[in-house]
Amino acid sequence: MKKSKLSLGLVTSFVAALALAGCSDVKAKDNSILTFKGYDGVTYELATDALYDQYRKDNSVISTFYDKVLEVLIRDRFESGAVIENASKDYQQIKDEAQVDVQAAKAKATENAKSNKTKYETEWDAILSSEGVEDEEELLQKYIYNKEKAVLEDALYASLTSKTDDKLKKEWIEGAHPYHIRHILVKVESGASDYTRGTLTSDQAINLSNIGLALGKSTDTFGGIASRLSEDESSGALYGDVGTTTVKASTSGTFSMVTEFQLAIYIYDALYAGKDATSTVYTDLIPESVPSTATAPATAFNSITKVPYEVFELLASEDNGGYGDVTKNNNKIVGQGEEVVYPRNILWNKYLNHHEPFLITDESVVDEYDSTTFDLDNTAAEISSMLTDAKADWTKMNVGATKAGYAVDDKKDGATGFVAADSLGIQALTDKLGATKILVDEKNNPIFGVRSEYGIHFIIIEKSAFEETSTLEKWYQVYSPKQADYPTEDGKQVTSYVNYAKFNDDQMAARASAIKDAIKGFDGSYQYRIYEKLIEDANTAGRFDISGESEQAKKAKELLDSIDNYITLQKEKNAYDQEVGYELAWDNFMLKFDEQTAERAKDQRVVPWVAAIGFKKGINYSDVEDLYKIGGLCYYGDKAQ
Repeated sequence: MKKSKLSLGLVTSFVAALALAGCSDVKAKDNSILTFKGYDGVTYELATDALYDQYRKDNSVISTFYDKVLEVLIRDRFESGAVIENASKDYQQIKDEAQVDVQAAKAKATENAKSNKTKYETEWDAILSSEGVEDEEELLQKYIYNKEKAVLEDALYASLTSKTDDKLKKEWIEGAHPYHIRHILVKVESGASDYTRGTLTSDQAINLSNIGLALGKSTDTFGGIASRLSEDESSGALYGDVGTTTVKASTSGTFSMVTEFQLAIYIYDALYAGKDATSTVYTDLIPESVPSTATAPATAFNSITKVPYEVFELLASEDNGGYGDVTKNNNKIVGQGEEVVYPRNILWNKYLNHHEPFLITDESVVDEYDSTTFDLDNTAAEISSMLTDAKADWTKMNVGATKAGYAVDDKKDGATGFVAADSLGIQALTDKLGATKILVDEKNNPIFGVRSEYGIHFIIIEKSAFEETSTLEKWYQVYSPKQADYPTEDGKQVTSYVNYAKFNDDQMAARASAIKDAIKGFDGSYQYRIYEKLIEDANTAGRFDISGESEQAKKAKELLDSIDNYITLQKEKNAYDQEVGYELAWDNFMLKFDEQTAERAKDQRVVPWVAAIGFKKGINYSDVEDLYKIGGLCYYGDKAQ
């Protein structure tokens, strides 16, 4: 008699009885309801009358039947030696690898016993407990089964895909809407919900300056700058690459990416990649539940912020002519210690401390009042007089106007820099900005930014989800260049997500594997596909006794039908959970945006740039000291309403 150990670490007698295995002449205690004849003649008794009755009383246990039927189907397929098309390993290879893993676990127990000064048995029991098994044999069987399932997943993937017609990849592209993105991060952790009076440290201001200026100097690529300066070390090491982001969201309303980061990508693409409010970008990416779906996002973001490049010069260190690390003037703390009136924080709140996308233009920083331009060239007396005149209508000082003509380097080939918006062939940009120059990467992808709870992200879209499906199929490769299946055109390997940057072989293999995993797991139903394939094969071969009119056959068929219904409901639940989570993410973001808009609309909240005059190089602070005293026009301690 052959017996497969199929119940691994299960603790209740009910569940343990689900996976009895034995010879065909073994009699069960009760009549067998669901039996499966294995590929080498072994008969598995999966359910008896007693278990069937319990299932009838509590239909929720059908998920346990599903798990164990799947386990029996997989284990029998491998352990019988049956041919599995596209399988990369046979049972003996899998078992050998699992035995190595068991030995590694035992070595770990020995190591833990030494470091924790405990007994080997104590640490071994802890490892077994963490794996949910009772002894070494059960651990081996668990490792074997997990490896069998992984091999079968890949085998099924291979059977559902090909170089010429990858149906699964098409499903992923059309259902998950993957974007390939890169970013550079400047960390600013504090004050993510303080939309008008947030503060930067001098180091943060200078880091922002260094990255902003580097992007505009036209001497390096976006990836090169990311690798040198980004404060996200993991993506910086990959030239700013953060992988793919999709519409997949948890039921709690969280994405795989930071919310502002992810939704900024959608909004930016919808507005500035030639799309409009009637395009599929809106219908595919914006839930119907969002108020005024067709107009709300466009209204929120169509006034996308323009950040003058001069901001990053002014945030530089004092040694480099900026105000990033200036905190005092003539040994006096300006504004009686109110950091909100430091120049770096005035710039931060006016141009960068908000949670919608922004573009960087070749313009200057100014404030305007009644057509009178204020900048740091005005004298203290002139500014004091103008501010006094403006006191009756202070809100006009908050206009975030800019003026053209700020000189930057021309963009050089193969580097980031500035190009005229109307030269990019993006109608929405042309309509809005005309010939105004905007910052782009070396491929002329506009660089946009957004503020999140972590800081400022400078982002580019390497591949939009709304390019041609055939283009995206080539881009998202599941092969590494070392593999024969990696595609070529005109005798050369295609450029793709896997190899577009200077990645090493291990990195490219990992990236290819990551895309394959994303495709297999995006809708939460891949495991069900395995079951459906195996059950189809088993039914075709008559391995389940569900034919005929006997009571046993009817009960067996009902159990399998119930598993089918369970799978259908799980797929529907996965889709529903995705929809709920995605809508919640949008709702939460729009609420935050509404809150931000309300705060920034209040009178006297955002400090105007001219309030930075107390830091002007060479100015006599005593000339403007009255402006910064309590009640003065540049004092913000009493303007918290």
